[in-house]
This record gives sequence, structure tokens and C-alpha cells, in this order.
Amino acid sequence: MNNKEIELKNSKYKLLMESDTYAKRSVNENLVSNKSISYPHVSLYLRSKSQANIFLDVAKKYGCVHNVRGLVVPIDRTEILGLIPEESKNYMQFMIDPLTEIFYYGSLKKDIYSRYTRIKDIPQEVIKLLNFPNKESNWIKKEEEYSNQIDSVFLDDNIKIKLVSAVVNQNLLNDTEIIIPFSPLISNSESSLFAVKKLYELTKRIYLGGTTDVDETQGKRIALYLNVSKNVFGNDRRINEIIDYINSGEHQAIVLKVLITDNTSIKDFDYDEAFNLIKLIKTVGFYSKTKKIPTHLLCANSLGIISLINGFDSFSQPLDNHEVEKDGGGDMNIMKLKNPTVDYGRIYNHSIRDFIQHKNHISMIKRNNNILDCPAEKYCNNFDGKDISNMKRNEFWDHAKKHLIEIRNYEIDEVIQAIQNKEVRGFRSRFKYFFNQFILPE
Repeated sequence: MNNKEIELKNSKYKLLMESDTYAKRSVNENLVSNKSISYPHVSLYLRSKSQANIFLDVAKKYGCVHNVRGLVVPIDRTEILGLIPEESKNYMQFMIDPLTEIFYYGSLKKDIYSRYTRIKDIPQEVIKLLNFPNKESNWIKKEEEYSNQIDSVFLDDNIKIKLVSAVVNQNLLNDTEIIIPFSPLISNSESSLFAVKKLYELTKRIYLGGTTDVDETQGKRIALYLNVSKNVFGNDRRINEIIDYINSGEHQAIVLKVLITDNTSIKDFDYDEAFNLIKLIKTVGFYSKTKKIPTHLLCANSLGIISLINGFDSFSQPLDNHEVEKDGGGDMNIMKLKNPTVDYGRIYNHSIRDFIQHKNHISMIKRNNNILDCPAEKYCNNFDGKDISNMKRNEFWDHAKKHLIEIRNYEIDEVIQAIQNKEVRGFRSRFKYFFNQFILPE
């Protein structure tokens, strides 16, 4: 498709789009707020003010952030958005993650539950759930408890409107253009997807009054939010139900979150899970392209790049490479006996498109004659291998985050070039070496 400006009749919002297969470049312009968002892009998922400062430092000193066009923060940390300079807000897409998995997993950091209770106007019944997280380890019992929680709290007529309003109001207070509504984690519980549909429709009725015209909503979009647990991808019927719901409705935006959380990765998906995952991603990507709506993936690994070449507009990258923030872990002293630098964490390696341990990263550098093998150069070219090897723990943590920002920025350049040169199919095929052979079926 040639570059073509697509204008809605008498609209203040317009889209410039170029595409190759499902993958596309586009620019959404809001002429009311004088805001212009370019796609594809990477959004940084920031969980602390220190992470925000790392991003601002990279942007100021090295400038390798031209494809970082969005920021996502969890709903309990919206104050982070206040650190972003006003001039940056005209080209950045802000979103707030409602963090609804907090009601399913009981092992998140304790501070998160505490901060969530302080969200303005959150119902008391929801606060009670947060004060007593679901720590059930038996998955059958956990699903039963979760189902009861959905029916008795989230779908209660006296609670759901307050809950929906509290989450949307957090978005309105922070002037986000894509509003991610309250939507329960989709598990294998029959109640979970039913509740997603009910609360999504309720949110649209309250705040949109039935319209999907962005002119009438000053550019605000209520997204269909699909927060999907890993165990659902092995359930053909549930995935087909989700796909049918996507295709049967009119949506202003779609946000998909894929939660792994059990110390595995996308590469560990079996055939059925991988097939259904890509099936869902392609469904959202095709809907995005044909309906010309923005779509976003919340995920902590290289699935973000896969989503872009299958039609998504953007994805978010946590700087700490964690899907969720958890308390505990193993005994660090015992773990250090096997790996003295285990607490240094991991760093992204572009060659394998995955995160590797600090000790393996250092070994690779030494065996490469202390030469850094990194295609992104503005930040990483300021170091040689010995600099990295001599870094203390906190220094390496910051380095890994800055490197991740630059390399994700570089990877978006790769995607854009593939779209421009009509080479998306070839670009996609190169991922088959790095991912489960089933992850990208033809």
C-alpha cells in the first residue's frame, strides 16, 4: 500500500498509514490537543521514579529514544507520569495499567496491595480483597475462589459502577487518551471472561454513551482490555470465545496483556499454547489494520516485536524485565554459592533476542576479546568489555536498563525498515531460530 492519508469525514483526528502484510506504520494525530503519536513504537513500563529518571537521562545524554513514544505505569504509581516534561507529552502515548491480576495472584509485593487500597474512590469491598490476597496454592481451589470473588464483588450491582468509575477517573485525572478499564484477569474460570464483557460494556455506557466516534469523545478511547493468563492459551474454546468477542464488536482500541508468571517464557509454550497465542495476536492485528484503531501489547519479553510484525501498533517493555513485582524469591546467599553474581540480574542480548544472566554476558564479552557485540551504538559505544566486567551490582543494573532502552529503540528501526522495504515476511522468518518452532506458524 502506498502512503495514504485516511481522513474521517470532518474529523479532527487523522491517520497516515503504510503497511506490509499485517505490519504497519501509522501516525494518529489529535488536532484538538495538538498531539501526534507515531507507530510502531515501544512504550516503557515504569514502576518507580528511579526508572523514569533513567529514561530521562538516556534521552538527554544519548538521544537514542526516537522510537520510545509511550509510557505505561501501574495504577498504583501514577505520580511517575508527573516527572515527564510537558514538551514530551505531545508525542507520547500514556497509559495506566489497572493491574487487575493483583486480585488473582497473592504473591505480589505487599506495598502494591497497600497502594492499591489508596486509589481514590476504590470501593470498600475491593479494599477488603486487597487486605487478604488470594494465596491459595491449589489451582483448582484458587479458580473457585476467584470465580466467587468475581460474582460476589466485581459483578455486584452496588460495587461494579464504583469500581469501574474509580479506574477510569484515574485515567481522566492523568489525561490518558487510551483508557484501560477495569477488566479481571481472564483465567479458565467461566466467570472471568463473562465479567470482562460485562464490565467493558458498562464502562462504555457510562463514559461514551454508546458512541465510538473519537470526535465526540475529544480523542479519548475506552480500550477492550484482555488480560490473559498463560493457562488459558491451552484452552481452544476459551481462545475462540475471546476471538469471537473481538470480531463481533466495535472497539476504539485494544490492549492485550499476556501473563506467564511461572518462571517460564514464551519459548516454553507447547504447540497448542503457541498456536492459540499467535492466533489471538493475529486476530487483534488484523482488526487493528482493518478498523484503523490503536492496539497495544503488555508483555515482558520479545513477544512485543512479534506482535508488531503481526499488526500491533505498540508494546510496553518493563525496565526490570518482570511481568509482575513479587516478594521473596530464593535464599540469595545459597544461590550465590553457585553463581556469585546472581543478584546482578539479567541483560538483553540482541543476537538471541532474549535476556541472559550477568555471568554469561561477561563470559561472552571476554571470549569476544572484550568487544561489545551490540548493534545499537549511541549509548553502548561508550563502553568496552572491561568497563562492563568491572561494574558493581547497582551500576550494572542501571547499565542493563539503559542498554535495553537503546536496543528496543533499535529493534523498532528494524521493523520500520522491513515495512518500508516490503520485507516483513523475511524479517519474521528470522525469528524462527530464536523462538519455539511453532511460535510463528505460516
